[in-house]
Amino acid sequence: MREDMRQIMNESVSTVENRFDDRTNEMKLNLDKKFDKLMKEKEMQDEENKVALTAQFASAPSTNGIMKFDNVIVSVGYNNLSVYKSTGKFVCERSGLYLISASISSGVNNARYYLYLNNKRITTTMLSYSSNSPSPTMHTGTIVLVLQLHPNDSVWVKNGGTSIYIQW
Repeated sequence: MREDMRQIMNESVSTVENRFDDRTNEMKLNLDKKFDKLMKEKEMQDEENKVALTAQFASAPSTNGIMKFDNVIVSVGYNNLSVYKSTGKFVCERSGLYLISASISSGVNNARYYLYLNNKRITTTMLSYSSNSPSPTMHTGTIVLVLQLHPNDSVWVKNGGTSIYIQW
């Protein structure tokens, strides 16, 4: 009788272990599925949050004032294109880290242009060359910076009073 009891107990322990293993594997599978679903949702949100804008001048900008890069080549995730084209101001729609760059060419020595954030000049670029040069040459100045922007922040480039060269 004792032997029978041992056999029953061993079978019961084995059955419980098997059930435990099965249930553990089931829980792991469910967690993996939930994790995959959350990762896909995050990827979709990341796609929705991307903002990219590439633009150039449609015609020569004025020698003073905000430069309007009104020929938009690429626009992703940005809805204020009409405002951007008409004012030259990029108005942020959602918070994030933005890489901003501008490259301007001019044949005028000591040409300047500025990048503004919310009416505050945050950088100056000056294009200059040696006055000993036999003839004026074109020079390009480039601004590249990263800004943490928030909704309604405005960013723009302002001409410092010189002629700008346009070439496509």
